[in-house]
Amino acid sequence: MADVEASQQQYLSRATLDACNQAFAEVVKLYGYRPDVYTMGSWVNSKMSNAGWIASYPYDPTGKTWYSNNNAWQYQSTAQFQGSYGNFDVSTLYNNFYTGGQQVVNTINNTVTIQTWNANPTAMLNSKGDPYMTTPLANGTKWQGLGIAKNKDDTAMICIGNNEYVRQDCTTLNGLVVINYAANYGVNAYNSKGQELKGTNLIKNKAEIS
Repeated sequence: MADVEASQQQYLSRATLDACNQAFAEVVKLYGYRPDVYTMGSWVNSKMSNAGWIASYPYDPTGKTWYSNNNAWQYQSTAQFQGSYGNFDVSTLYNNFYTGGQQVVNTINNTVTIQTWNANPTAMLNSKGDPYMTTPLANGTKWQGLGIAKNKDDTAMICIGNNEYVRQDCTTLNGLVVINYAANYGVNAYNSKGQELKGTNLIKNKAEIS
């Protein structure tokens, strides 16, 4: 979703914004996803030619169906719900453009499965690598991987919650580096200083990259 509503963009011409939106859409479609544009109602057909998700806030949205020929209408930004804190954006969807099933080019599998050599449970660690909770992680259980961190013994730990980690060598990801390959582009490598190594995305055998 291209969010086109910044104050700096109001000085761009309609043709320029249309070209920017089209460039964004082409890249999104390249990876197998649906592109769309979000903007405010006053910019529709004035600052750009096409937009699918329109934000416009009437004093009372009850019974109204503004922008029903578009994919969605955001009618409020200060909605509140019982049991939740703060204000929320709320929208009406007029079709399944954002929710309909679609086969995407790439998916990310970030499931972490506990696997120890003796099939015994393993300890949950905190961000410092110390035992964190009395309840161990049962062998074979699956967790969502939320990132990776360095343990105090220079091994890797996988984050599975708020200040909750598990040693990588106690999972099915032991010794593995998983690269989420970008179709028709590849993956650029970086050195230890975080500098991009140009052209490495063209190397087909990633094992060549040390």
